[in-house]
Amino acid sequence: MITRRPLMPLLLLAFVLSWPLPAPASDDAFVSQAHAVRAAIQDFAGPAGLRLRSEQEWEALLELLRDPDPSVRVSAARSLRNFVAQREEVRTALLGRYRDETEDLDVRHAAAKTLSVASLDSRVRENLLDYARRGSELSLRVLSYKALYFCADSYPLVRQALLDAVERAGDKRERLGAIWGLFSASANSEVRRVLVETARRGKDQDLRVEALKSLYKTMLNAEAVEPVYDMARDGAEEPAVRYPCILLLSAVGANRTRELLAELARRERDPRLREAAITAMNPSDERILRYFHLGGRTETGRILDPLESE
Repeated sequence: MITRRPLMPLLLLAFVLSWPLPAPASDDAFVSQAHAVRAAIQDFAGPAGLRLRSEQEWEALLELLRDPDPSVRVSAARSLRNFVAQREEVRTALLGRYRDETEDLDVRHAAAKTLSVASLDSRVRENLLDYARRGSELSLRVLSYKALYFCADSYPLVRQALLDAVERAGDKRERLGAIWGLFSASANSEVRRVLVETARRGKDQDLRVEALKSLYKTMLNAEAVEPVYDMARDGAEEPAVRYPCILLLSAVGANRTRELLAELARRERDPRLREAAITAMNPSDERILRYFHLGGRTETGRILDPLESE
């Protein structure tokens, strides 16, 4: 059940956050002040950001994006998610933090995650793609590939850039990030072909597993279902590869997949694979949403951001 917060405390928070912070009398006072601000933000900001949409609120968050405390800037960047698609000022401020080489890396990561939901904007999309290809910080390059998931299904140039990175990126972590970023475009025939080929014949186990995790949204297509089914039941296959295959069967629902899951739940010797088969029998299990970084709303009403744990 979703708990609704009373309106007046929320309006009061927006009013308070819109006030400039007084100058601290000492370093200790400043630290206490920063912690109080961060606590106020985090109390009202889940993965989807603050609930309010008032102009005073996003302006207050932009002020907090310039706060001296990096952890406050991280919280502000996350909370701007609700405004980034609608407000050009918000996109500009977040892009500034994202591209600033002197900025704290956690702040840049938070900015990239928030910018992902505004990647239908050409300026945001081009910045994410440019940094993914040429940025100086590896972890942020990887995250930038992942942040392109939001527009990968809609923009052929983005899909092709991700596919090129899967094939040719110099660092394995970049290839993993590009595969991750393709999950929302897996219904595209070329994307599906590359993911299936990587899962079946790839030489690196981590890349195979990531490719399988990105196939979830195309599991009604026989080109994906058949190889996944075969790998799930193949006792000679690596257990680490069979695990996502078994969980993927939760998206199929055909009689033979239900029979295979029941058989694995009863007779599989590996306890982790047995647990996967049992979990897959309940397609709405929140653990499946998390494992395949699907996003969406849980049974308890909580909104999951695909990038939440990245």
